[in-house]
Amino acid sequence: MTELRCREAVERGAEERAPRLAQSVSNLDTQFADPEQGGPTVLGVGLALDESGLLQPSDMAAQRGLVEIGELGEVGQPERPTLRSPATTLVEILLYDGCADDAWDAAVAHGCDDHTWLSLARAREAGHPLDVIPIYQRAAASLIDEKNNRGYRAAVDLLARIGALAQSAGEPALFEDVLVSVRSEHGRKRNLMALIDERHW
Repeated sequence: MTELRCREAVERGAEERAPRLAQSVSNLDTQFADPEQGGPTVLGVGLALDESGLLQPSDMAAQRGLVEIGELGEVGQPERPTLRSPATTLVEILLYDGCADDAWDAAVAHGCDDHTWLSLARAREAGHPLDVIPIYQRAAASLIDEKNNRGYRAAVDLLARIGALAQSAGEPALFEDVLVSVRSEHGRKRNLMALIDERHW
């Protein structure tokens, strides 16, 4: 969906589409529930959205991709589809179609998984850097909690990204606050502190 299609969907079809989407999501638990886990599968989410008439042709491509991801294991063997929330699937479809603002609004309103929040942050950071700093900050904290050098390096890379975004937004003090928080909470993690010191922040 191009930017024009996004705008048309909001301006001309939002009122019509919203009730159908709400009904589709509400039907997931009973209509497409996983019999063992009790929640909707990725395929179920896609089917519900398809039946609602909300999916455009390119949405269907995204849906198929999500199902393929859910059905393949690490060695390419068929497995049970991975459970994914309807909100996350909707956000990913909107991102796939280039509707970053609509995807952001949906995520703020209904939530999504951590991986999708990072995808949203990458799509939004150029125009709205202050919006995405908390997302990268949470991701850095999660990486630090892995307590290994690989996680520390990835976390420091995210801190550098936060610094660049704060600078571009004209709010460098935000990055200083983030660094103070990290040093205060994780000061005893010598390898992490060494990686931070190497950046000369």
